[in-house]
Amino acid sequence: MATLLKYRVRVHGFDPASGQTAEGPRVGFWTTRYLEADDKAQAGDLAVRMVLSEELLARVVKAEWRGQPVVRADEVAEIESFDGIPIPGAGYTFFEEADEPQ
Repeated sequence: MATLLKYRVRVHGFDPASGQTAEGPRVGFWTTRYLEADDKAQAGDLAVRMVLSEELLARVVKAEWRGQPVVRADEVAEIESFDGIPIPGAGYTFFEEADEPQ
């Protein structure tokens, strides 16, 4: 059995139905998850599935968003250890289009 590698995955999501009308700007979120996987592709996929299964995101989407979120792994980086990192990571930074980090 191969040793799993440790990854930090930056995940980006947005409401595709927002920002298309005069009702308001596009809305979305950024979050980071830490996990073990065989490779970068698997790490990205696992992080996206992890985020999509989280109750907080489901509540926000149901209450405030008009569409189903588009979620993708934006940046996947292998790291040496999880020392000092709360696993798997938690929390979201929500934004409106004008606030979106570049």
